[in-house]
Amino acid sequence: MTVRARSDNVDVEAATLRAVARRSDSIALPDVLELRSLLDVDGEQADTLEERVRTIISAIDAELAGWDRQEVLA
Repeated sequence: MTVRARSDNVDVEAATLRAVARRSDSIALPDVLELRSLLDVDGEQADTLEERVRTIISAIDAELAGWDRQEVLA
């Protein structure tokens, strides 16, 4: 997956979520909005854009894994 930053002001978290949602058959807009509100990522500490994106994707993976566990328990 490629996340392109067009300027220094780009919201990397939002761009990453959009890219993940586009590539997923199971993540709909409400899911993206919920993920956005739940993510607690301090990507600003990462030195490069690539590291920031990796940090955000790891947080998305962790959050979705929690969703999967909740569905199994339901």
